[in-house]
Parts: sequence; structure tokens; C-alpha cells
Amino acid sequence: MNLYFLVEGRRTESIIYPGWLHDYFKLKRLKYPGDARKGEDAYYLISAEGYPAILRQHLENSILDIEENNVFDYLVLVLDSEETSVEYRMQEIEEAIETCPVKLSQAEIRPIVQHRCMESWLLGNRNIYPAKARNYDTIRYLHFYDTFKEDPEISPRHPDFNTTAQFHYSYLKNLFIEGHQAYSKKTPGLAATKTYFDNLMDRYHKTGHLQSLRPLIRLFREMDERMRRNK
Repeated sequence: MNLYFLVEGRRTESIIYPGWLHDYFKLKRLKYPGDARKGEDAYYLISAEGYPAILRQHLENSILDIEENNVFDYLVLVLDSEETSVEYRMQEIEEAIETCPVKLSQAEIRPIVQHRCMESWLLGNRNIYPAKARNYDTIRYLHFYDTFKEDPEISPRHPDFNTTAQFHYSYLKNLFIEGHQAYSKKTPGLAATKTYFDNLMDRYHKTGHLQSLRPLIRLFREMDERMRRNK
């Protein structure tokens, strides 16, 4: 099974998704799309380095890569919703696919819209929250909107930030500091592990929070089933 990941983020997704794919499935990372071979379990990942370039330019190039090699099973598109809704971003994706001059003949397209951003998901891991916050910023963020109790995806934007994504990045970074850990977009640390993702799935299944995580959970389940059948 071969997967082609086209991600919006410049740094974070290019580290976290490979971490999850390796820990769960031991997939080989390909340096070039042309390195993919039928019958192997591998993935290729490329960053579009932003929106809207991912839909306006890189989508077509990725489809051309897949059609040229003809061994990829999935094209996984990863975008943030930012200040829009998941539904709005999904509509943009569908329109981009429909108007793209090249079409996929075999591989399935799986859009994943992170609402609002990757850090919004990562706030869902309840194990990173301290029993008693000590950092000033952590305390005021929890007071403004307690993402331990409430769904991180429907958090309002803090007035100190221009976007919810900026707020969630600072929120997450401070929670990591509380646990004597470090988080940044270049070095997401333990966020790129199976254990961390397991905690996000646990939050989703037990509370119904993190609804935009559902397509990724479904994809991982399908991958696991296909790989088991092919053994």
C-alpha cells in the first residue's frame, strides 16, 4: 500500500504525520514519488507550504505524480480550516478537484481538514494538562476556555491573538512547558508519537470532541485492515 500526502503546513505536519505513520504502520518514507513500488508499504509526503497554493498549484502536480507512477492507493490532502468551517474548506477542496485539469484514475482522494489547526487537535490530549497550572499564561488560557473540559475545536479566539490557530499554538506550547517538555512547529516532540495520537482518539471516542479528526481515524483503520489482509 502506497500513500501520497500533500500537506498545507510548512513544518509541523511534515514531522507529525511521518511520526504517526512510522509508529503505527512502520511505513517506509519515500524520497521521491517515483520510488514507490507496487506491493510495498510506503508513503511520500510533500508540503505545499501554505494555502491556497495547496489547491491552486500543488494539487494538480500531485495528481500528475500519482498518475505517472500508478502505484499509489491514496492521495491524502491535509489542510487547516483556520477561521472558516470544515464544511467551507471541504467545499473548496471539492471544487478544486472538480476543476483540476487532470483526474485520478485509481487512487482515492482523502481530504483531512484540521479544525482549526494541528495544535487544536493536539490540545485534545488530556495527559498533557497539569493537576495545577503554574504558568501565568496557562492559567489565563484555561480560565478563558478550558480545553481539558471543552472541545478544543470550538474554542473562541482569545482577544490577544489575531487567529484561533495562533491562540492554540501558544496554549499548547505553554501546556508542554507545564510538563517540562518543549513544543514548537519545528520540534513537536512527543506530539509526533503513537501514544499521543492514541490519546487524541480516546478523547474523540469518549467525548465526541475533535470531530474533524474522524477522517484520519477512519483512514488509519482502513490502512490497518488492508495491511492485515495483505500479510
